[in-house]
Amino acid sequence: MPLLRGNLHAHTTFSDGVRSPAALVAEYEALGYDFLAITDHEDHDNWVEPGYQRALERLRPELLLFRGVELNYDPLSQHVGKVMGHTETLWVLNHPARYKLSVAETLERIAIIRAAGWPLDAVEVTDTGLYKPV
Repeated sequence: MPLLRGNLHAHTTFSDGVRSPAALVAEYEALGYDFLAITDHEDHDNWVEPGYQRALERLRPELLLFRGVELNYDPLSQHVGKVMGHTETLWVLNHPARYKLSVAETLERIAIIRAAGWPLDAVEVTDTGLYKPV
């Protein structure tokens, strides 16, 4: 199975990103990515703004595009990505490196968030977008 190149956590100008949805998709396609999840923040007006939904619906990407949202788990000031596919949802613990969490602290946060009913499936390993194979 080939290694797929993708990003499960990207923002657009509808939250705190610097590119429109179309420009973001075009950039990732130009970089040769296989998949992308647009996960704008929940606390912006993007979910109620009709322009956001229309902008996403107009996209005709060549890469596999997932819709999602970055949620706030307020008791820990922790961001959690919710990436939605056709039949399944992937829950991602975002930013442990940015928060400078140790492995033990990351595992503790996962346990707390899961106990609250958020079924975390994955952990973001970088928020710089750079992958360096070992």
